Amino acid sequence: MHSIGNLVWIDANNNGLVDGGEMGIPGVEVVLHIVTQSGCVAVDTQNTDGAGKYLFDTLIAGDYIVEITAYNFAMSLPLEKYASSTGGGSDLTSLRQEVCMKMQMSPVDPDDDTGQ
Repeated sequence: MHSIGNLVWIDANNNGLVDGGEMGIPGVEVVLHIVTQSGCVAVDTQNTDGAGKYLFDTLIAGDYIVEITAYNFAMSLPLEKYASSTGGGSDLTSLRQEVCMKMQMSPVDPDDDTGQ
């Protein structure tokens, strides 16, 4: 079995790395999607723990996308007044759909034996 986990944190210097003093954000909704032949399918949803961590475990092998939903950025929710470390402002739902479509159109062969 496989697992995917990480941390949602305040990236004070916007470098995409967890530096000393940067704190995790609790209560952030994180959705796990599996990429299938027909698109992305949400398979689990969790909230980050008190330290901003999340973990999806006992997963079957496959291609996954982890999404921090736009819902989290609404008023009175954990990410209100924050933006993605990438400076984003992009529509997360559209971005997820775009990634899923690209993965369907050009699937990656994990055991690529072409020697390239």
